[in-house]
Amino acid sequence: MNKRQQGGGENIDDPKQPLISILQRCLYWKTEAEGYFAGHAAGGNQSIRSERDIIDIPAALKYYIDRFFVRENKRVILIVCIDDRNGMMFHKRRLSKDRAQHKDMLKECSGKKLHMSSYSKKMFCGDMPGGIAVSEEFLEKAGEGEYCFIEDADISEYEEKIEAVILYRWNRAYPADVYFTLDLADGRWSRERMEEFEGFSHDRITKEVYKRAR
Repeated sequence: MNKRQQGGGENIDDPKQPLISILQRCLYWKTEAEGYFAGHAAGGNQSIRSERDIIDIPAALKYYIDRFFVRENKRVILIVCIDDRNGMMFHKRRLSKDRAQHKDMLKECSGKKLHMSSYSKKMFCGDMPGGIAVSEEFLEKAGEGEYCFIEDADISEYEEKIEAVILYRWNRAYPADVYFTLDLADGRWSRERMEEFEGFSHDRITKEVYKRAR
């Protein structure tokens, strides 16, 4: 797909341009939209959308600032449950669950928001201090230092947003077709602590906490 450009040849899709350029982009598209609507209205075209669809400059500016200058620098804490082969799901179902793991996770997140998908939320009956936030775009919405419980989400494009990983190991092997793909042994992560506890339906659950080393 060709890059869109303004008159001066500037690539208006480049998110790394200075803030003033973003404002210029908003003004540019507002002018283009106003001309479009005015032209079609003069020609009697009633099928176009209303003027409410013209770009709102403050809203557009806020979106660009959040998307390209703030959100990309936010770091979240990932929580994942895996089996002996890093499996997470099989046929769109989690491999396992355990009340003891739920309790430990909520204790770990106490005081901060825990983000998850609607699929994961079904496991929990109530809220926790700080609340449970449910969204299919929770990795996008999570704020600095907040927790994200991953079961059915692809984290590949969010790898640089991860500050730490809390890994729960079932210490069992299950059939799986979705795996945890983040390599915690590639030198970029350091294991800060490890502990084991007895589960409700598992003899032993291993908890490991990794932090980004570089």
